[in-house]
Amino acid sequence: MKKLLITLVIVCLVSSIIFIGSGCKAEETQAEEVGEETQAEETPAEEVTEADIGDEDIVIGASFRVLTTEFHNAINVAAEKKAEELGIGYLSVTSGNSPEKQISQMENYISLGVDGFLQGGTIDNRAIVPGIEALNAANIPVVGVDSKPAGGKMELFISFDNVRAAEQAGEAMIKVLKEENGGVLPEKGVIVEITGDLRDTAQALRHEGFDNVVNEDLYPQFTIVQGEGKWNPDEAFQVTSDIFTKYGDDIIALYAHTDQMFSGIFSAIEQAGYDPADLVVTSMDANSAGLTYMEEGLIDALPIQDAASYGALAVEYLYKKIMGEEMPEVGDTVTVEGELWSPAMIVEDEEGVCPIMLLNSPIVPWDVPTTDPRIWGNIARGITE
Repeated sequence: MKKLLITLVIVCLVSSIIFIGSGCKAEETQAEEVGEETQAEETPAEEVTEADIGDEDIVIGASFRVLTTEFHNAINVAAEKKAEELGIGYLSVTSGNSPEKQISQMENYISLGVDGFLQGGTIDNRAIVPGIEALNAANIPVVGVDSKPAGGKMELFISFDNVRAAEQAGEAMIKVLKEENGGVLPEKGVIVEITGDLRDTAQALRHEGFDNVVNEDLYPQFTIVQGEGKWNPDEAFQVTSDIFTKYGDDIIALYAHTDQMFSGIFSAIEQAGYDPADLVVTSMDANSAGLTYMEEGLIDALPIQDAASYGALAVEYLYKKIMGEEMPEVGDTVTVEGELWSPAMIVEDEEGVCPIMLLNSPIVPWDVPTTDPRIWGNIARGITE
């Protein structure tokens, strides 16, 4: 039977917001430097059609908010690979960060009669709810990754503990600051936080966790400054430039909500006349660029967000649901020997949408070396053993 993957990649230019405590525009040279990690301009994707459906007995449809980042592409590739292993069909499209387009894609999948749906994130977790509810009404099971809708029902949402990972990044920052200052913290300094998109749930959680352990009440000698990088190296470049123009010599550390922004961040720091290696830098995710920067001595700690496992687990659990097999329940611990994401806890969702599977987040390089082939970022680097 023929295995289909219809990946309709479109690209979208999202408007920016400026703040120092808030972000903005970037130079054209940045887009060339970041490659796949940069969101380029997108146009609406064509929907898949009945002609795209193969002769598999089971077909899963997926809609991703974008497929122009290494992170989302890794999820999609792993999902397609798992579907192939299971002998089922897999179709994927991307909405270019348009909730309206994603809802249209969900309605199209319903009309095509897919057996399950993988929700590959959304830029607006409330706007997407009508699409999830339509899938519910059609009795099509839904498993989500990346960012969870605020309503409707899903069988499972696969994530990692964004709050805890951000706490780990903050704790690592304080630890390294002490180590580099003779066992005590500096008496003063500016700490920079480059956030994701302020509309995004993950951004809020990654700020919350960091703020739990690094804030001006706990460390009154520090000034903490925020800039909105919007998950995008271009946006991160400009806001970092603004911050270093204002605070320059006083900056001692930087925390970014994802390592996919660092090409822009480090370029901005260097263009401002500073060396990123002089700062204590932490982040999370562990993509290919983040791992390379760490080996170059530019990043001190990275809790892993296992993107590839998101895709594989999402398809696996959709298949289990379709086949009537047992699904994990709140309170369960899922353990698979040898997997970086294991153990994973199944916790309750405060919004009541679905159980949430929180994958483990070991820290590179303290828990896992940068060259470990199980890290999803090493797939792109060609490190397989």
